[in-house]
Amino acid sequence: MSAPSTRELTKRRVDTALSALSPKRPRQSAASLSRRASVANTDGNTDKFRPWSREDLLARIATYKIHTWLVQSPRLSPVKCARNGWINIDCGTLKCPQCAARLIAELPDDLTGSEEIRWIERLNQMLQSSHNAKCSWRGHECSESIYSIPLATSQETVDEVCRHAADLLAFAGLLPVTEHPLSSFQSGLLRDFRRKVIALYGEKSENETPPGDGDVTSALVLALFGWRTDRCIPRPAIKCELCFRSAGLWLFQSASSSRTGTTPDTTSGQSEAQPFNAVDEHRSFCYWAHGSAATPEQSNSAGASSIANSASAVPGWQKTIASILRAKTMSNENNGSSSESSSDAGETSSGTDEDGGGPGEARNRAGVGQDDAMFKRLKPFNISAISAAAEAFGIPFSMALLARATKKLALMTGHSESSPHSSVLLTAPIDEHSGFDFLDDSLL
Repeated sequence: MSAPSTRELTKRRVDTALSALSPKRPRQSAASLSRRASVANTDGNTDKFRPWSREDLLARIATYKIHTWLVQSPRLSPVKCARNGWINIDCGTLKCPQCAARLIAELPDDLTGSEEIRWIERLNQMLQSSHNAKCSWRGHECSESIYSIPLATSQETVDEVCRHAADLLAFAGLLPVTEHPLSSFQSGLLRDFRRKVIALYGEKSENETPPGDGDVTSALVLALFGWRTDRCIPRPAIKCELCFRSAGLWLFQSASSSRTGTTPDTTSGQSEAQPFNAVDEHRSFCYWAHGSAATPEQSNSAGASSIANSASAVPGWQKTIASILRAKTMSNENNGSSSESSSDAGETSSGTDEDGGGPGEARNRAGVGQDDAMFKRLKPFNISAISAAAEAFGIPFSMALLARATKKLALMTGHSESSPHSSVLLTAPIDEHSGFDFLDDSLL
């Protein structure tokens, strides 16, 4: 073998001198490389300590698959574990991307009820104690409020629901028959946005045939309960972006086949396709279906904290329908004020008769008729809708408080207690509701 030339020796000396001046980089182990590869497969960044980041939290929750995380206790839910910095890497196995610590979170099959409670409590404490001493997650936890729906105005909420419903109409003809806990009043709120959804769908789709009413209604219900189109599956499917549940539409009874009476597709092997339950198809920890469920020690607290906990336990779909109700109410108020101003302008230009027989008086009588019609339209706004809105805002609700407030409102507006106007917010005349005499006026 020939000796290296002078030029090669000089190059080696220069490279050695430059490498001595540059900072040394630690060698990456095989475990580090595999960890980086697993992180790259997720949709977010899980290896950084950012307890305020909603995107990072969702990226960690996405690692908890249905077949790899079988623990059903809320004390060890994927949200609880992810809030403490853990990701799911195998069946019942957790890993911290920061300190590489691992935690086996499996429940033995032979535990009794009390033993299972103690075992879960021990694992819940280990979500913090299993981190290494210098790990950033040790002693820190994401706020419970991060796992929720992003803040938005009422109109922005309406626009988002309509936009997602229009996206779901890409599966028109395959959207399922939905089962949901919506009242008739809440379902009516959604039906008011069908034209808007069809218009948005027409802007995106090249299909000139408008979707059927069943598909539009199904799309609105699915969008309200947090279901979105799933483009990662080659067949038509929908998914939830908070619990990462994916459901194939071919497994459920389609709204179009139900309306036309055709036989549902049973190629999946099922004897009969079932309707799609918009709540139960979510995973047990999903915010859309169950809200941020309070832990046992939180639920035993009293005062303002208990009210806050009950508000956080309100499902996301209830908060969304409450925002839609606010947007609808504001729209009605704006339309009413504009029509009232135009009516006042008309009366001023036409003038009124001192005897009460002029055109102004006729308009007043017409206005009274419009008020009566408005009161009749408000009748469906019943106690269940009010209680749902109160729960969405975390407001303590009681029948007695509602009845007393309605009675006082009726007296302030000059109506008697037996007047039909005094029971606008109730499903029956106010004197038929017990409890309104048990509250003092100072409470209102």
